Amino acid sequence: MVSASDTRLHLDERTNLNGYGCQPFPRPFECSFSSSTASTISERAYAAAEAAFHDLSDSETGGGSEPACEALAEKVRQDIKSCFELHQGGIEVRSVASGTDSQLQALYLAQCVLEKTITSVIVAADETGNGVGLAASGRHFDVVSSGGRPVVKGEPIVGLATDAMSMPIAVRDRFGHPLPLPTIDEEVRLRSRRPSLRDIASSSTS
Repeated sequence: MVSASDTRLHLDERTNLNGYGCQPFPRPFECSFSSSTASTISERAYAAAEAAFHDLSDSETGGGSEPACEALAEKVRQDIKSCFELHQGGIEVRSVASGTDSQLQALYLAQCVLEKTITSVIVAADETGNGVGLAASGRHFDVVSSGGRPVVKGEPIVGLATDAMSMPIAVRDRFGHPLPLPTIDEEVRLRSRRPSLRDIASSSTS
């Protein structure tokens, strides 16, 4: 359940829990309200994962594991389309390892299409994973890369982080009250304009 994952899912040998205090098998009496990474898997989800594992294991003995994996991935994509009614308009669904990983992929695609320096504006940055800001600016968000290679967290990713920036947008005031949507929208518009070096220096010293 946690193999080939990054350090967020690595288990403590003493407690069998990850860094969020969650385990890789169900806790029937627990109510989880956090992200998929920071929540213990539900009984329903565990049963579905177990069934998929058995299907893939059976196909492997017959030498057809690759087609079976692709068929399972396609079923997941179609299920997502059905749940969100996305069958119209040629919309495609792509699976990624995590939401944080998707920030790296979005940045890469944007740079390929636009062929210029990208500034990522992150709304509610303080209410998402703590690695999102790093990934959105083309930096390693963990100490292990997706390929399992040791890296330095926060260091630029070669070929991706050139001048890339990320700008957080708060959705609450300092008392924790939600900000009006027009206020948030205006902040996004302001931050979307490429800042000057003077603006950056002023922001970093304030």
